[in-house]
Amino acid sequence: MSAEKWFRYLEEVHYATRHLNPGSTSRERVKVAILDTGVYFEHPDFKKATNRNVLQKDRCRGFPSHLDACLDKNGHGTHCASVLLRTAPNIDLYVAKVFDDSGKVVPEDSYEGIVSVRSRNSAH
Repeated sequence: MSAEKWFRYLEEVHYATRHLNPGSTSRERVKVAILDTGVYFEHPDFKKATNRNVLQKDRCRGFPSHLDACLDKNGHGTHCASVLLRTAPNIDLYVAKVFDDSGKVVPEDSYEGIVSVRSRNSAH
């Protein structure tokens, strides 16, 4: 089975079972964080996610801060997030760009910021 055919099947199953979790609010949704190369925010899957309030730019951070988590030139983080959104479309997605565009950890990176983002958002 091709990946696209599998995703179509998965979307059909999701559509058929969407009534099992009626009226879920963002407070009830599962929060998922992807620590990768960021996401390409202009990707069609992310535009849909933004419209559904699943992903917002304020939930994307670079570590260190000069990394733009909404501009993934590597593509790995975008691919992972896209697969996640297609398989679990009712999550709250957070993105941390911890790798540069060549897929390497930036030497001056400090992951302490990730803990502070999680702590700040877990109060919600």
